[in-house]
Order: sequence, then structure tokens, then C-alpha cells
Amino acid sequence: MLVVGTGTDVGKTWVSAALLRRLAAAGHPVAARKPAQSYDPGDPPAGTDAAVLATATGDVPEAVCPPTRWYPVAMAPPMAADVLGRPSFTVADLAAELRWPIPVPAVGLVETAGGVRSPQAADGDAVALGALLRPDLVVLVADAGLGTINEVRLAAGALSALAGGTGGAGGVGGAGGAGGPPAQLVVVLNRFDPADDLHRRNRDWLADRDGLPVLVTPGDEDALSRRVLGPPPPDLQCPPGGDAVDQGERGQEGDGGSHWGEVVTTATATPQPGDLVVSGGLGIAQGPLVGAGDSTPLEEDEPEGVVPPSPLWAMKMRRHVQWHLLPAHERHDRIRDAVGTGDDTVYVIDDGRHHVMFGRRVGAVPGEVEYALVGRAGHDRYDALVAGSLAPRRAFDDATNLVLCGVAAEEDIVASNLFEVANYGSAADIPAEYLPGAPYIEFADDLDATAD
Repeated sequence: MLVVGTGTDVGKTWVSAALLRRLAAAGHPVAARKPAQSYDPGDPPAGTDAAVLATATGDVPEAVCPPTRWYPVAMAPPMAADVLGRPSFTVADLAAELRWPIPVPAVGLVETAGGVRSPQAADGDAVALGALLRPDLVVLVADAGLGTINEVRLAAGALSALAGGTGGAGGVGGAGGAGGPPAQLVVVLNRFDPADDLHRRNRDWLADRDGLPVLVTPGDEDALSRRVLGPPPPDLQCPPGGDAVDQGERGQEGDGGSHWGEVVTTATATPQPGDLVVSGGLGIAQGPLVGAGDSTPLEEDEPEGVVPPSPLWAMKMRRHVQWHLLPAHERHDRIRDAVGTGDDTVYVIDDGRHHVMFGRRVGAVPGEVEYALVGRAGHDRYDALVAGSLAPRRAFDDATNLVLCGVAAEEDIVASNLFEVANYGSAADIPAEYLPGAPYIEFADDLDATAD
């Protein structure tokens, strides 16, 4: 994960250290790296960013930040290097110098210097460094007070350059017209005071008007931890009927089919097959798994059936805002709808307050895999579908993030059975036989995956 700030002194290191301590206390291996640090020469050694992060992770400051990248001048690192008469360096140098412990920790945090556009090296800022690191998650730390809406919007717009380098779900929509931020961006408003009307309004404006996933500190530490952990990796999975382990996951057979993703703690319940067992209060339901019957509720406690499992899971995987990970004050009304009939049917789920996901069953290799076309659109397109002013056959015309997904149908799968087959730049690139109105296809063989 990459931690960046809207500016200097917004509390990046404080947020990072608190998060790392929390994760480590719950038993998750963590490590932190600061590619370069500059500081006032009068600062106590224990007060440098590297020292604070080292204390939080049980490491030494020299491992967090190479001593050759310590610059005792209170300027951006490349400027400090110049003042000190030391060699110039590039963002590629910083990226190449990153060294992680062996075995690699579950959470590796990289904290940049200053703000998003602050120089990290002679040839690039935090965005340029992030493009080389390709983080799974970007945490943007901002102050909760006056001016933060402008600062967050500008920073999110700059971070849109990382959209192709961040993976996973749970990101956001646009940011005040500045361009879409990374798929996995989380904004943290630091020094948040719930009694401060301005703080509350800033949070709500960014979440409601701009569609940004906003957490606050203090207050949303658990939610931030869950965002960081994400779905458990495959090597922590165990097959149906196996032994329960901390942070493990299994399939659970129910009377109506396969149900997945129950979460229990060893302190409050006896684990059953299919449960994700968490320790220290931290954990998250596993990634997409579909059995022969219902698809997993993904901790949303939702009734399944309106949307068939294959398009439902494809849309859940591809949407930006994961409803079940949002703090209670950010949760919007959920949508589970089917618009149209027969081959024209388009399925819809929510993706934040201002967007929806469209999905369509394209076809299947019987008994092996079903293919679903999904895309993201503004909420107004869904409203037009419901009102009848937009025909279901035109639902994908203005959609973005268009992907053909495959959902494997085998009943004994214990890892995620979702995969991307093809990406499309626009609806014009989608084969006509995959769009609404075309008949359901029975494929003789699996489709070749061309998605990046």
C-alpha cells in the first residue's frame, strides 16, 4: 500500500504508524518503508518518520529508510540533497532501493514525503513513484479542516494517473471532474472531530458529492484495517471440511446451495466449515466464491435471487465502492434489480451513491463456466432504464470499465472462481453477440482470456 498526503504535516506518519500497530497487534506481519526522508537537523532522532515507523513495526530506522536517503534539511528530499551537495537521484533509484523482509509481510506500507505532487526525486513526485511501485491500495491522508475539499480533489485528480496500476475493488468514482482516482483509493481525514460541523460537512461532501470512500481518524480505524487487509490470499484458504485456522476460509454447504463468507471470532463462536476466523477483531470475508446455488452475500446480509450469481459476482468484483466495507454513516441504499425481459434483461447493482454496475448473462460452456458482461455507469442511466427512456439494449452505450468476466461453475472450488476474459474501451468494441438483445450463447469451448 502507498500512503500519500495532500500536503506536509497532515499526519501521514501518525496514521501509518497507528494502522501498522493495530495490524501487528492482531497478528498480521507488517513492514514500512520510507524511500527518502528530509527533516530539520534539530529534530530528535526518535522523531524522524523512519524512527516512528520502525517503532510501530518492530524494525530499525535504517531498514525503513536507507541511511543514504536521510537528508537533515527541511526541504523536499531532492532539494535537500542539492543543498547538502549530495548526488542527485531518480524515482527509479528509490523504487530499486526498496527492500522487504523475508518472508514478505502481509502488509507492506510505503510512505512518501510531503504531498502528492511534492518532489520525491529529481525527476518525479509521489505519483511518479507510485506508478513504479504499482500499489494495491493508495491511502490519501488529509486534514479534516478548512480547505480540505479542494486539496483532496486536486490530489485525487493527480492520483488518477495510477488508475491503471492499482488493483482490486473498493475504489471510487470521479473527483469533482478532475478525473477518476485509482481503483483502490481511500481518503482518510485526520484529526477529525465529530463535534466540529465543518469536519462533518467536509466528510459528507467528499463522500456524497464526489463519491470518494472517506474514513476518519480517530473513529474509523477498524474500517481502515479491513480496507488494508482485503480478501485473504489463496495460501490461507483451506478446502471444505478442513480444519479451521485463524484468517482461514472454507466453503460451507447449506440446504439451499453453497453459502460463503460467514465471519466469526474464536472468542464468540465455534467455527463452522465456510467461516472466516478472525483474531484481534480484524478480518474480512473472502473473495468471490460461487457454488451450485446461491452466491455469497459478501457480508451484506442481502437476499439473493434478483440477480443471478454469475453477473452478480462479476459486478461485485468490478464495482469501485464495496458497500460492506463502508462505515455506517457512508452506506447508501443498495440496488438489486433486473430491467427488461428475456434476452434484453440487464441486471443492476449499486456502486456508491452516484454510480451503478450493469451486468448481462452472455453465455456458458455448460457445466464449466458462465460468462457475464459488466460495466459501470452513472446512476442517471439506471433511472432512465427504470423510467423507460433508455432501452435495455442501449444500457452499455455510455458505460465504462467494460469487462467480460468468467465465473467457473464447479462446486468444489475453494479459491476465487472469478476471472476477467476481455476488457473493452467502449461499447463499440464489444462483440454484438455479447450485448443485450442477443440470444444466450452455448459455447463449445472456453473463451481465450485477453484481459490485461
